[in-house]
Amino acid sequence: MTTLLTALLWLVGGTLIALPVPIIAAIASSPAVIVSERTFKQRGVLPTWGVLLTAACVLYVLLAFSAFVVESARPSLAAIHGPSKYLLWAIAFFVAGLPGWMMLRDSPGATPTMRGAVPIGVPLSDAGFLVFVFFPSVLRFAWGWVPHL
Repeated sequence: MTTLLTALLWLVGGTLIALPVPIIAAIASSPAVIVSERTFKQRGVLPTWGVLLTAACVLYVLLAFSAFVVESARPSLAAIHGPSKYLLWAIAFFVAGLPGWMMLRDSPGATPTMRGAVPIGVPLSDAGFLVFVFFPSVLRFAWGWVPHL
């Protein structure tokens, strides 16, 4: 019963916490998008460097959220053993990936640069979650500043 309650709390609470992350990622990547879009309008070709720089900005924000989820889940899962632990890690993976998956939906206001950058950043952030789970030192090195619950 405790595992079911924890899973429900993580799903509902994690979804609510994940909602503003795509907006934060868009704001963080806006300088790269602005410069890239200006080049796109002048030359008619989307610059690769602009898409990659935007993808790096999006990826950093998504990985920061993944770090938040992993570091918040790790203490709770330390005391749980058995199959329910894997279920809760799967829920944590879902919650950590939710902002990226929300960004993958093609929004009407998305620029060509964002449409090119988001599909690069989202799978890498999902892989980053797994790296954070299995190699915590990587998380502490670059995302040690991220607070957790």
